[in-house]
Amino acid sequence: MVSPTFEEKQKAYTMKQNVTRRGFIKTAGAAAVAAAAMPSGMLAAGDKTVTLAFVGGAHIHTPSFIDLVNKRQDVKVKYAWDHDAARAEKRAKALNCKVAVDSRQIWDDNEVQAVVICSETNRHPELVAAAAKAGKPAVKPIAVVKNTLGKPTGR
Repeated sequence: MVSPTFEEKQKAYTMKQNVTRRGFIKTAGAAAVAAAAMPSGMLAAGDKTVTLAFVGGAHIHTPSFIDLVNKRQDVKVKYAWDHDAARAEKRAKALNCKVAVDSRQIWDDNEVQAVVICSETNRHPELVAAAAKAGKPAVKPIAVVKNTLGKPTGR
């Protein structure tokens, strides 16, 4: 018996989930760029806010993304989680939010509308999959950061 190819597995998974990895990343990335570029107040209508959680905090760009999020009046961060408890505490303090002791706390919370993944790169696939399973869009900030030549630095 011949094993299915990666493309065949992806197609089967896509048919079950009705979303492709590329489509998910494209949509989440576009939303992140649009949200970051909009003036405060335009993202959420009226006095509504978007509630996020930071999943992982090890990535080198995490502090600058925290600064960006903290400047927005229409974004609330409810949780920060990291497999390293001290790092989770540090990020939660910077974000003025709660520490999630377990990532399932984030996935199960209906108030959390999307997640920002700032973990080590090798943890991204697991965390993006968990976010998708929980029905939460995931943003990986490095994908929207540009270098001095204006070219994307992320993957």
